[in-house]
Amino acid sequence: MTNATNKKNANAFYNVHLEGQGYLSNIETKHGKNGDFTVITVCLLEGKKGKDGAEKTFVNCIVAEQSCVDLLKQHETAINDRDVPVFATVRLAKFRAAPFVYGQNSANAGQLGVNYSGNMIKLMYLNVGDHEVLIDQPAKANSQRQQATAATQQSATQPATQADQGQQSSYQNSQEGQSDMGAQPQLKPLTVKVEKSDPNFESRKAQLKAEGYIWNKAETCWFLPVDKMQRPIRAELRQDDPQFAERKAQLKRDGYRFNSDECYWQLPMVMIGFKTPNRENYEEQLTSFGYVSRDDGNTWKFSFGQSQYAQQNVA
Repeated sequence: MTNATNKKNANAFYNVHLEGQGYLSNIETKHGKNGDFTVITVCLLEGKKGKDGAEKTFVNCIVAEQSCVDLLKQHETAINDRDVPVFATVRLAKFRAAPFVYGQNSANAGQLGVNYSGNMIKLMYLNVGDHEVLIDQPAKANSQRQQATAATQQSATQPATQADQGQQSSYQNSQEGQSDMGAQPQLKPLTVKVEKSDPNFESRKAQLKAEGYIWNKAETCWFLPVDKMQRPIRAELRQDDPQFAERKAQLKRDGYRFNSDECYWQLPMVMIGFKTPNRENYEEQLTSFGYVSRDDGNTWKFSFGQSQYAQQNVA
């Protein structure tokens, strides 16, 4: 009896799970050493509902449960569309906080910030737009579903927070001459994939290098570095713009995603080459915009809530 119990305990482990409600965005497939996996951003809400809104915590999640992957992939277009609210009740495991240091150009220069991550292991409620997606659930989830539905209806009426004028002016000055998205000439694509089976593989590879593209091993594609992009890192588009719909569609085609924290369209990932002129200036600018450097030192990814503006407005 004792041996069996000890053996059972030796194979046991403890779980710490986090459950919450919030909005889903930025779902995509990544390529890792052990195969493809799906990642998504969850904006968890906490606090009293009302005109002031609940506190937001952005968590970068790996979707660890295949049933969740299958369900979310069915609504990938809606999840990546800022005009379609996708609200969910989720259960997370391996919730972690990774510290980072703000760059010298940030209002919080030298201070510690935090990036949150976790594994999504269960979807208990999902509402896409004005449509509730039925999930095979035990009866005990009904109350959570009702609460989430009420939260969706109330939160959908709250306007997005506008960025302050100072940050807007700083961005426009730094991107002078590039702010008119509709007037841009034909631009080179940010990413290019070339299969080794391509009969012209070597010549295309040489051409990409000559044009300044950098190989991104993690994304398995060629990436145009920030100094070669000929487009802003982020762009402003107001709803009163007479060409709003056309420019919004163009931003999406160019790979931009909407940052609701600051009401800007931003590129989700930017690369800086080791030999890029004024590399330090680009690094400082990306840090102030909320980008975080990854392990290779070349890749910078946007992290919600980490920009200079967002940190100044944290309660």
